[in-house]
Amino acid sequence: MKKFIILGVGIFLSIFYLVNFLKGYFFEEAYNADQMIREAKEAYPSVPEAVAIKKLSVEMSENILNSQTSKIGKQKKAADVFLGFYLSARYKDEYCRDLGVDISSFSSLFNKLHAKEYAKAIDVQEYSTSEIDDLYRKIKPQMNKVIILSMQHDAAEAGLSIAQVCQVMDAYSAIIVPEDHFSNVSPVVYESLMYNIEDDFDILRGDDVSQFLKNLETGTR
Repeated sequence: MKKFIILGVGIFLSIFYLVNFLKGYFFEEAYNADQMIREAKEAYPSVPEAVAIKKLSVEMSENILNSQTSKIGKQKKAADVFLGFYLSARYKDEYCRDLGVDISSFSSLFNKLHAKEYAKAIDVQEYSTSEIDDLYRKIKPQMNKVIILSMQHDAAEAGLSIAQVCQVMDAYSAIIVPEDHFSNVSPVVYESLMYNIEDDFDILRGDDVSQFLKNLETGTR
């Protein structure tokens, strides 16, 4: 069973590079999966490509988050990271279905356990359903490269075909999905995403609120 849990972790973590695609970064910087793979191999030459991508992806997502000086700025970037993670599950569902494997149990549980986070991300970025669908269409070609690479790695590690990896994802979704919940995959990004300004207001009184708002804008406390 431990091997199957590792499969799930490997499949999910690699997708964090998608922070570079969402909300403009990809379109402004022309950053793509091939470039990501090259940089990952250069940064971590002693590990398999899929593992290198995982390591670099988490590092990049946290660095981009830390480049923001305000909590609101961090939250917006965290929302984009989460949406990349969330949309990767949609792609896996389509990809496995094309291989003749139904992973609806996996997908349903994934969506259910991330409903709160998805609602938060959509609210933070004020995305409509059509905008999310448009984002998905734009990033899908690049998503294909990284997800397939990750699934090929997991399949090789476990001695399975990619279709069998899909079967494992669905059969053991009750274990894999909670293990790979966004809060476990990247606690730092999760904390920024779920930040609630009202929690800070609760401890403020009078003039403290005005000063707090100034601090929020400048990134100081």
